[in-house]
Amino acid sequence: MAHGSNSNRARRLRKQQRHGHRVRAAEALSSGPMLENLEQRMLLNAYSFANAAPITINDGVAATPYPSTVAVSGVVGNVSHVTVTLSGLSHTFTADLGVELSGPTGANTLVMYQAGGGNPVVGANLTFDDDAGGSAPSPIVSGTYQPSVNAYPTDHGVNGGAMFGPAPAPSGVHLLSNFDGLNPNGTWNLWVADLWASNTGAIAGGFSLDMTTDSLTYDVSAPGDHALTLRRNGAALEILDNGVVVNSQAYVDTNSVIINGGDASDTLTVDSSGGLIAVSDHIHFNGGAGVDTLVLSGGAADTDTYTAGPDTGSGQSVLVSGGSTQTIQFAGLEPIVDTVAAATLIVNGTDTANAITYIANPTDATLGRVSVDNQEYIDFKNKTALVINGGGGSDEISINNSATPTGLTGGITVNGNDPTASDTLIVNGVA
Repeated sequence: MAHGSNSNRARRLRKQQRHGHRVRAAEALSSGPMLENLEQRMLLNAYSFANAAPITINDGVAATPYPSTVAVSGVVGNVSHVTVTLSGLSHTFTADLGVELSGPTGANTLVMYQAGGGNPVVGANLTFDDDAGGSAPSPIVSGTYQPSVNAYPTDHGVNGGAMFGPAPAPSGVHLLSNFDGLNPNGTWNLWVADLWASNTGAIAGGFSLDMTTDSLTYDVSAPGDHALTLRRNGAALEILDNGVVVNSQAYVDTNSVIINGGDASDTLTVDSSGGLIAVSDHIHFNGGAGVDTLVLSGGAADTDTYTAGPDTGSGQSVLVSGGSTQTIQFAGLEPIVDTVAAATLIVNGTDTANAITYIANPTDATLGRVSVDNQEYIDFKNKTALVINGGGGSDEISINNSATPTGLTGGITVNGNDPTASDTLIVNGVA
């Protein structure tokens, strides 16, 4: 199966622009030698999956196989647009055909039913897309069409003109937008049947799905260091690269954010001054090569929690303010700089033995610095209180900061959290 192929990249870009997605990015990148790379990065939330096995359309019964299936996996976010393509459709009387697509959640739609009249078709490639200009013509030829469905079911033909079980009863709304907003991961089924006698056919190249999701994505591929920003700007959620908006979509339509750094030293600033970026499937940042930095700035939070991950440079940041939660899952980082105003900064170790240190930033005493196992360190200020949780292992926690970070007036709390009481607290060099 192909995953995220670029075979229809330009068509999908135009489709996204018609939907109002990526329009600002497309305008900003409309010229210059980097257009091809940038366009590709803008489409990281486009996925393609296919099952090229032939489908045999038998006379007056369900096709073989019934259904034909595609396994979708690894898709981040929920569906924002999906199209289905039948490759190499041949049939001696196309009005006999019923074709239904169902997804892993049970949502479904007819894409073809009694279309094309009493005409044959040979080797046609048909894409069904809600955004197409109209239904399939009679006779059918290769092209892109809206789902092409006459009144379902008719009161004649095999099985009363209805799809054979175990296909689900088709939705009364014959649109691929029936899948919008749903999790696409799982098995998709294409149900094909010949519902009247005396004609046969095949879909020689099987079927494929192209979908976009509601994740906002960006992948740095140009050389050099990049200053990246993720921010809310009014109703939009934007990614900027070196001050230029490179991807944007409606905040309310965004389920997740995925940003991948390049081969140099990149900095991602998550700016909460327009409000926490509370997307349900989180913000994901992989710094890549080089010395990469995550900066949290702007706005305010009740709690600000950092949890170390199992690998060097990995972990999670969670800001909570009222009923909003902003979660960043990161990997491949070195420093984290956190200046968001928060009542409490909580730093969690892992469930193995950790060496956790709290010191002053060597060059800026207004910043405190916490590190876990000498991995990426967290420089912080504007926190009223600091809580350090050691986790389940035998931890050594060292507090050695003669300065006071800006805003830290509520003290420091240390919790060993080891039930065997084997943790060690060192204060200014004394255990």
